[in-house]
Parts: sequence; structure tokens; C-alpha cells
Amino acid sequence: ADGEKLELSKLSPEQKFTKPPAKYTEASLIKLLEDKGIGRPSTFATILEIVGTLAFAISGIRLASAKRFDWFGAYAVGLVTAIGGGTTRDLLLNATPFWMINGSYLAVTAIALVFVAVFRRYLVHLENTFFIFDTIGLALFVVVGVQKTIMFGFPYWVAIVMGTITGSVGSIIRDILINEEPLLFRKDIY
Repeated sequence: ADGEKLELSKLSPEQKFTKPPAKYTEASLIKLLEDKGIGRPSTFATILEIVGTLAFAISGIRLASAKRFDWFGAYAVGLVTAIGGGTTRDLLLNATPFWMINGSYLAVTAIALVFVAVFRRYLVHLENTFFIFDTIGLALFVVVGVQKTIMFGFPYWVAIVMGTITGSVGSIIRDILINEEPLLFRKDIY
């Protein structure tokens, strides 16, 4: 009531934040699509993700090799380049990161490492090779990011932002790890 005195019984310095449950898991989303008669999403997105992972991993491993990283360091840079943007996207969408559900992305990065090891003498010395693999990865991951965001029921403007994040964050992290100014922030790319 008005003027009633309240007494503080306990003051705790801990902050507790609740995270809302994900709108969909991948399994529940597929079930919903099937129930509505839409069917399962095509494997096209998975193919794009794997090819994009390979391209971005080659891009990261190639740059790490040019900076004289050892093979483990090159693999780590390639992996972060390949999964960084998609992981950020999935975390923002409140979904389990894709590579935690399907470990093939780790194997694809290992294949990229072998590819760079075999063709190192050609890849490390050709400057345009870097742009080719980076461009392929960027293009494919933007499409995958937009598609996954729309699939989770978000508006198109969110899908555009998530596509941009999916395509660019991995290469930004890569450039930071190899101590370079991020390529996307340089004038010469445009």
C-alpha cells in the first residue's frame, strides 16, 4: 500500500541472465517444414557450406604458410577462417554452431591443409590465388548465411546482416591472427 515500508531481506551481487530458448533446432525446423508440406531443405546448402569451407580454409592456410606458421598453426588459422563467420552467425541466431553438429568441416579443413602442402610452391607465391579462394568462400558463405537465417524464420533484413557476418567474420579473424590489417577493411579490395 501507499507509504508502506519495504525491508531488504538479501542483496546478492551475482547477475543472472536468462537466455531465451532457440526458436528452432535444426531437427524441429525440418519437422515443421515436413508438417507444412514444404519438405526437407535441399542438400544444396550443405554442398555450398563444404565448398565454402574448403575455399576459406585454403585461403587461411595459404596465408599462414606464407607467414611461416607451422602446420598446426596453419590448420588452426584455416579452421578459424572456415568456421568463424558461420559460428558467429549461429550463436547470434541462438543455434548450435554447425560444425558442432557435423564434424566433416574439421576434416574438410584437414583436406585443405594437405592441398596447400602439396601445392604450396604454387599457392604461396601467387598473389591472385588468395583472392580467388577468398572470393569463393565469401560468395558461398553469404548465400548460406542468408538461407539459414530465413530458414530460422527471421526477417530478410536480419538475413542480409547474417549473410554478411557469415561471409566476412572468418576472414577478419584470420587476418587478425596472422597480424595483418583485415582485407575487408583495405581500400585495394574494392
